Amino acid sequence: MKLLPFLIRLQNNGDDKDLFYYFSMSITSRRISDKGAESAQKGLALETGAAEAKAKFYFQLGLAQAGKGQTADACASFKMQCSDRLQLPQKQKGQT
Repeated sequence: MKLLPFLIRLQNNGDDKDLFYYFSMSITSRRISDKGAESAQKGLALETGAAEAKAKFYFQLGLAQAGKGQTADACASFKMQCSDRLQLPQKQKGQT
């Protein structure tokens, strides 16, 4: 696989949030959790979109944290991924 060295080179020279996402996904799948978490956090910091856009970064961050044995942090990241996406509109919150 020659994609990983290419992503590493791009990561060192760029600030594209999607690049950090794909790098995190690639690194985490190879069980290199420290770099995967770092890349997910960088991408999350660059993401200015809605909660749905941030969810993929929280998911990758959770996977990386779980790989590092940081279970509580991983659970918090997975909860952020879900809770931000599943929040009800304001007028429906009181009805549930």
